[in-house]
Amino acid sequence: MTFEQVENRYKRIGKAKKCTFIFCADNGVTEEKVSAYPKATTVGMVKNYLVTEGAAANVFANFASSEMYVVDVGVDADLSQVPKLIGRKIRRGTNNIARESAMTSEEANKSIEIGMDLTMKAIAAGFNCFLIGEMGIGNTTAAAAMTAAYLNLPPEEVTGRGTNIDDEKLQHKIEVVRRALEVNEPDAKKQLDVFTKLGGYEFGAMAGVILAAHEKNCVVILDGFNSSVAALIAEEINPKIGESLIASHIGREKGHRAILEHLGLNPLLKLDLALGEAIGSSIVARMLDDYSSDDNFDCSIEKFSNDDSEVEFQLSEQRLESVELQKYPLTIRLMGEEVEATDKTFNFYLQTMPELYPQAMKNCRAILDSLTKPKKSLGYLEDIAVQIAGIANEDFPTNNLGHALLSFGTDENSPVSGGTLGTKRYLGLVTEDANTKVAFNFGRNLAEEITFDTPILTITNSAEFEALGEILSATALKADGTLSYKAEEFLTYVPEKYLGMTGALIGALVGAAHNSCLIIADMSAVEIITRYIEELCPQIRPFILHCSRLMAYKECTSLADVIAEAALAALNEMKTFEETGVDKAF
Repeated sequence: MTFEQVENRYKRIGKAKKCTFIFCADNGVTEEKVSAYPKATTVGMVKNYLVTEGAAANVFANFASSEMYVVDVGVDADLSQVPKLIGRKIRRGTNNIARESAMTSEEANKSIEIGMDLTMKAIAAGFNCFLIGEMGIGNTTAAAAMTAAYLNLPPEEVTGRGTNIDDEKLQHKIEVVRRALEVNEPDAKKQLDVFTKLGGYEFGAMAGVILAAHEKNCVVILDGFNSSVAALIAEEINPKIGESLIASHIGREKGHRAILEHLGLNPLLKLDLALGEAIGSSIVARMLDDYSSDDNFDCSIEKFSNDDSEVEFQLSEQRLESVELQKYPLTIRLMGEEVEATDKTFNFYLQTMPELYPQAMKNCRAILDSLTKPKKSLGYLEDIAVQIAGIANEDFPTNNLGHALLSFGTDENSPVSGGTLGTKRYLGLVTEDANTKVAFNFGRNLAEEITFDTPILTITNSAEFEALGEILSATALKADGTLSYKAEEFLTYVPEKYLGMTGALIGALVGAAHNSCLIIADMSAVEIITRYIEELCPQIRPFILHCSRLMAYKECTSLADVIAEAALAALNEMKTFEETGVDKAF
């Protein structure tokens, strides 16, 4: 699946009106001690979503400008007093799949019907883009078992660490999955047999969302492993549901990639996430908003009754307008009478390069570990937050940092791709015969000016640099992706027509790092040049964030500043275990 196909799938719905569903249920397999968390954590997180509003799901629904609805389909507790909870409880948890079938066929169908019913009502209220997540201790064990059965794979190839369990518990979890398959003998050729015997109610509800969304020509952005397992369930009923799906990211769970390959979906992001609260899908929705061109929408409300209370699905005009940030025009800066950089200038910048602040990084990591999630379950988002903390020397760097995009070229009409809403965009015009050392000073001065009050800078390709990217990919990298040349010899291999632009880019890297800026290095030419300069000037390495680490499609790399914003949103807006009263890991 190409990025163009992803864009077209999102664009076809017009203005995206997003609805996040978090389905909650308990899983009987927790009796086997497969999780690092007690079953009571499910109840605590439901209350966190709706009372203290401090979970990742809350933060990222806000980040995506999505309304969020939390549904109880099988939590093993009386939650009738929790405000705003949509009560659709089938039973207080499934059976232990290591000993018997998870549910009856009637319950399996009911869980799917719940998801479909709620989605149809949401669509009637005006929503057209659905982000699905779940909460239920033990559900990655059920997901691994279903994946093994659906795709005919051994348990050890599809079973991951879930809530960050250790090696010993992982081996135990694999054996529990193996036992579940042996006890239940699921038949993937018999419709819903795998789900009925091995699943959880939250999976059926998510499958129902996918089925209803496809029926009404809406879009579902899959999150991680569990939501992708739900897509396998939905595919049993309607093999065409893949036409309505976008895969947001490739998660940490081992079986996730196999499912996406089976569905023919390519994930947009590589964030090493291990939390199923619609995090990756929210980030992707925020990114893809920049490609949505339909500014018209209808706002309507449909009320419906449920077991516990009356609920409104309301498409909020405020949510839709919250992404209407300024789209900055391209600012073009011309190369003037720049002085030639000398070795003395170069050495001065390297010798006075700031370092990251280790105490701020340590404090930031401790804060992240205290939030209501398994440790390090936000993957690279946590690493980015810690990196920014070290650059800014702040334990809590604000999540409202300004960001800019910079590229270099020789033609003012050279297109510059990318730039999210709210991003200031610059093109540095280098004269065609520019001396590399003169261009270096031009790029350095420009980057220093931009980053004086803008602490996040994406350096990306202009159209002219695209051709250089193809050349360097073929010559400057070995087959295994390592660098072909010695760093000090790299410029001798750059074609003469690109030397000026390359010199300016190197200057921008040095200048931005010297200003203690987070530098997001785009793929292709920028990525490769940056890697060589990091070898030559290791002092800039702590300030670099490589897009290739985060993105699967080179077409959307200039949207990576959204990921930095997401990292800071989690740090600033999530609440701790102490603040929310959620049970911690054992």
